[in-house]
Amino acid sequence: TTSQDLKTGFLVGGTPRAMQLAILVGALTSALVIGGTLLVLNDGGTVYSKNVPDAVLPLTGREKQQRVGGPYAAVDSGSYRVVHVKVGDVPGVEPGRYLTDDAGRIRYLVDPGVNGRLTRQDDGTPVQKYDAPKAALMSFIIDGILSRKMPWTLVLIGVAIALVLELAGIPSLPFAVGVYLPLSASMPIFVGGLVRWIVDRGLRRGSGSGDTSPGVLFSSGLIAGGTIAGITAAILGLWYDLAVGPRWLGNLAVLDSFALVPCGLLVAVLLLVGGEVGRRRATI
Repeated sequence: TTSQDLKTGFLVGGTPRAMQLAILVGALTSALVIGGTLLVLNDGGTVYSKNVPDAVLPLTGREKQQRVGGPYAAVDSGSYRVVHVKVGDVPGVEPGRYLTDDAGRIRYLVDPGVNGRLTRQDDGTPVQKYDAPKAALMSFIIDGILSRKMPWTLVLIGVAIALVLELAGIPSLPFAVGVYLPLSASMPIFVGGLVRWIVDRGLRRGSGSGDTSPGVLFSSGLIAGGTIAGITAAILGLWYDLAVGPRWLGNLAVLDSFALVPCGLLVAVLLLVGGEVGRRRATI
């Protein structure tokens, strides 16, 4: 956010004018890079499947034309109409993007690489999918507003819960983030917060007094480095086999419990950086 950017600029001695220019350049660069990155990842993980219901979709005559991709591109050079089906539009047809012939009969399902549900091609070839919970949430809200099918009852219940949390002195935003994020993403956040609580309690400092502490800076580097490494690995994985874990570690690489080992090492390093360095500062 802008407040975090300004705080970081203040720590490194930046001037307001230079920080605003940096924010402008960063925002424009991010918009261009993120858009292209998402398109590449989505195209690489898109699945074209013939496992579709025998149904005819209503056409308006304004549908875009598209050719099939994936393994079927080599055997099918025809052009099809693109039809988006929403929840409840056509009985017996799941929401999604479909390719139909001129009569509206479904020929292919186009399952996107981002937030898609098919993890294999029709021939059994595995396909890497990418989850984007926040994007799915925003698309749900936008689609609900535009289609006038927003479940306002659930929205109002969420507003009421947020008000109760705020009145109880509990920040509603972190609670909401933990609700819509999957457990695989929210659990590491909880562990990180637990480490922060242990360090703050050990140093006997308040939770808001360590924004410039070594532990926070180290964690910020982990977030940035993990993001860059993850995107780089995902893009390279479209052309190269980067699954070196099974070749190096054998069956250990596919065990969920084995992931606790690197996670435990990160927690130990974070405790060491946040605790020992902070304790040294406190004694100086």
